[in-house]
Amino acid sequence: MKQEIHRFFAALMFYSRIPCPSWANHDAAVLNRATRYFPLIGGIIGMSQALLLGLLLPLNQPMLTSWLLLALGIWLTGAFHEDGFADVCDAFGGGWNKADILRIMKDSRLGTFGTIGLLILLVTQALMLEFLIQSIGNWSSLALMLVSWQMWSRLTPVVFMRLLPYAREDSESKAKPIAQIHYNSDTFLALFTASIPLIAALTIIPNWPVAVVFSGVIPTFYLYRLSKKWLGGYTGDVLGASQQLTAWCFLFFYLLQKIG
Repeated sequence: MKQEIHRFFAALMFYSRIPCPSWANHDAAVLNRATRYFPLIGGIIGMSQALLLGLLLPLNQPMLTSWLLLALGIWLTGAFHEDGFADVCDAFGGGWNKADILRIMKDSRLGTFGTIGLLILLVTQALMLEFLIQSIGNWSSLALMLVSWQMWSRLTPVVFMRLLPYAREDSESKAKPIAQIHYNSDTFLALFTASIPLIAALTIIPNWPVAVVFSGVIPTFYLYRLSKKWLGGYTGDVLGASQQLTAWCFLFFYLLQKIG
């Protein structure tokens, strides 16, 4: 139990800015078995957003609320996943071979493709959140949606580490410490954890599985083909991009089934 607590805090420290005990660390040996808690970290982010939502709903300002919810998520994670998404946009937009793509991903500067991609991602997410806040209006339903949104989107990177090998040959990468995932136990526990809010949601939202299936399958399949063809594996930025794309698709398909 003590070892698992250590792994949980290692994951929390690595994937977020949330304060952790002083004895916690995210060395490679611990992080190799901490990936199972990735969706749970998303649950903490989602619950934080749900608490903020409870404070903002009485103001009846859906647009402001949606942007503040996004801002809180970005702040809590240090834009960890958004940075990966922007780097992937720049790399695949400007690179023509594996070496170029990996070189561009490592560049800390933000290029045109990354800027445009990130802008579209954030604006459209804010608009979808705004619509959902307006149309649902109920805190408990919205809170369940936020927690599910954050947890489910963090399952995709775990799946990627199961399907593909690590692409970089050097040791300078944010994903290197977690490149040796323990497939069976970690994948199963991550899937189980991410499914908890979705199972609960089935009791109040009949068409929820539609959003879940499409939001998970589409970005995973697309990035899997892209990464396998050009890189032969994944990188830390690809993992971040997979989380962001899954989160976007989750909102999109959930929105479609609400409209329908």
